[in-house]
Amino acid sequence: MAHGTPDWGLVGPKRTVFGLDDVGEAAVRLGSPHLWDRRGDSIIIDNFGEGLGMTRPETHGLGASVDLRGGHAFHGAFCAQLTAGSTGIRQANLRYYHGLPLAGPIGLEFSFTLHADVSTLSWEMHWHLGTEILQCEVAYNHVASTLEWEGPGSVMHVFVAGVNIDVGDRLWNTGKLVGDFETRQYVRFLLNGNVYDLSGNALNVVAGGTNPHLGVFVENYATPGNNPVVLVDRVILTQNEP
Repeated sequence: MAHGTPDWGLVGPKRTVFGLDDVGEAAVRLGSPHLWDRRGDSIIIDNFGEGLGMTRPETHGLGASVDLRGGHAFHGAFCAQLTAGSTGIRQANLRYYHGLPLAGPIGLEFSFTLHADVSTLSWEMHWHLGTEILQCEVAYNHVASTLEWEGPGSVMHVFVAGVNIDVGDRLWNTGKLVGDFETRQYVRFLLNGNVYDLSGNALNVVAGGTNPHLGVFVENYATPGNNPVVLVDRVILTQNEP
């Protein structure tokens, strides 16, 4: 190293190594699961390395379950296995709860595999204010091959048609939803290499709620009579999204 330059800097001649101007890249190279879309500051990162302790699983319907799965993870040794129920509302969910961060753009990202018998897979964030709830949701409708956002009145609006995601428990995909809970509008949705601008669309607002908090949900819905298995890994909640 040249005299007078720090060992962590980007200046000075090097023959075998090169410096990095992106600390996030250094973290990823050291094993961080926050590698796909690195915008925002992390609040929750769950790669299930410590089991299911960070989440509150919820199931509905015959045969529904949420389990820890080894040997098929996208990152690390374990992932979550969501088996949706075949009756009733046919769900298997991961739920995370946190005190309200500073109101602004919040992101929910997770990686997943897909099963042929999935009805919908959704990214959902609920901002509880005590008297009202701001709801931000994007759903992948596997039956219709569409991406949909939830607007006022709980009405789902298609923003992309002809979406094709391959099925299989080794085929990983990643999606990320960003909504602004200060302006009460959507920001964007990312699915694999595609970025969709959702700005200008209003969040759904409903009356009621409990003490102020943020709830985020990863939800697998089955088609009637089936128990599709979806694997989920790298659930990441961020704040201060650009």
